[in-house]
Amino acid sequence: MIVKVFKPKGTLKPEDKYKTKIDLASEIITELIELEFNTVGISVGVTSADAAPTLLWTQILGMFLGRLEFFTVFVGVVRLLRDTRPIFN
Repeated sequence: MIVKVFKPKGTLKPEDKYKTKIDLASEIITELIELEFNTVGISVGVTSADAAPTLLWTQILGMFLGRLEFFTVFVGVVRLLRDTRPIFN
C-alpha cells in the first residue's frame, strides 16, 4: 500500500519539502506504474494473444458484460426480444 500525507505549508518542519496534493497524486501514480500495477488479466499472464479462440471470446464476453453490468444487458435483450416479436409474428 502506498500512502502519502499532505501537509499544509503552516505545519511543515524545516526539513520538510512542501508538496501540493497534485504532486503527491502524481508521485503515487508514478510509483504504481514503476511497480507495474495492473488489474488487467492480460498483463498478469491470465491470457495471451495465442490463446484458444474460445477462451478469448469468453473473456471478451465477460469483459463486455462486466463493463455494462449484467442487469443492463439483460434488460436490453428482453426489450429487443419484446420489440421485435411483432415483426416475426
